Amino acid sequence: MDAIRAITAGVLSSLFFCFSVVPLVIIAVYLFQTRTYSLGMKFLYLATLCIEAVGAVVRFFLSFLFLPIVFSLVFTLIAMPTGIIIYIASFVRHWTNEQASAYFSATILLIEIPLFIVVAIVWTFIWSWWPIIMSFLNLMGWPSGMGLQIIFLGAYYRSKRQRDWYNDAIAYIKTRATVPFSYPADVYMLQRTDDLLFTIGRKLFISEGLMRAPQFTTLLAAELYHYNSGEGRLNLALRRLCIDPLYLMPRSVGLISPGNVIGGLVGATGAADSYLIAAASWIVSALLAFAGGGIGLLILSPFYATHARDATYKADAYAASLGYCTELLAYLDMKGRVPIVMPIPYFMSPDPYTETRHDRLSEICQGQTPPPRKRTTQPLNIS
Repeated sequence: MDAIRAITAGVLSSLFFCFSVVPLVIIAVYLFQTRTYSLGMKFLYLATLCIEAVGAVVRFFLSFLFLPIVFSLVFTLIAMPTGIIIYIASFVRHWTNEQASAYFSATILLIEIPLFIVVAIVWTFIWSWWPIIMSFLNLMGWPSGMGLQIIFLGAYYRSKRQRDWYNDAIAYIKTRATVPFSYPADVYMLQRTDDLLFTIGRKLFISEGLMRAPQFTTLLAAELYHYNSGEGRLNLALRRLCIDPLYLMPRSVGLISPGNVIGGLVGATGAADSYLIAAASWIVSALLAFAGGGIGLLILSPFYATHARDATYKADAYAASLGYCTELLAYLDMKGRVPIVMPIPYFMSPDPYTETRHDRLSEICQGQTPPPRKRTTQPLNIS
């Protein structure tokens, strides 16, 4: 009995090690071979995956709750055609009903245990590691449809007129650019009036208000940096770490962490006055938070904010290389404060440091005629 327990513990430990450590090692090896991202970004992304691996472990154990249902469905899909084949064979070979039933029972007993093992391994691995694997593949350039995420963003595919406006802007940028560039072919519109545009993967999202604004071409030139530098792939990879239903449930009720839905419901009923129930609710909340994904983004969001600020400086320089230095300087003067956008969950937008952007861009644009800077005469509010 002790030997059986030792063997069982060894097998489970080996599976747990393979499911929790080996994928991260493989991802790390391939990640550090790519030259698209800086060394600091590679370490930050790998640290995010290590935190998300805790959620993968939680999902690994939660997957066993649904394993009987999954196995029943797979077993039914295999048993039905097997029964039909044996039924047809019974007519061809003139078997009796007892012989056909015996063959069917023997076949089912022969495949039942191996099938259960295969389903258990495949199901638990997919359920636990699928978000992390897809995130890494998207970072490496794996294409993605983003069907659900487009719906969740409230975006729609551009109209013919919007397509013409976008193509005209790209054509105008080409006439002024001094360096070659590529641009997104898939453009989606957001029903907003602010100056918002961002890139996720190979798709560009633009607000309706910006496309009609005179500064559209200027900001598009800056946004092309995110498409050509791999920042768009990074945005998609980080979004993939969150399981959409578990992320959107709390967001719909104003909560930030996936598991906090349970805590909110318990607190609303007044049952949280009991320390035992409150502790249990926090434990369940924490488990759901890790299982829902994105906890690594939440913890490391200050570092991603720093990265987003640095990427914004590089985007400004890229716009200058495309011939839009003076226009971008004028836009920064006009707006005064331009928020930094990184379209990932749990992103804490940093202070834009618009004046620093203006100084850096002015240094790049030496030799060009910058627009005059307007001095703000409004008194400071120090209350």
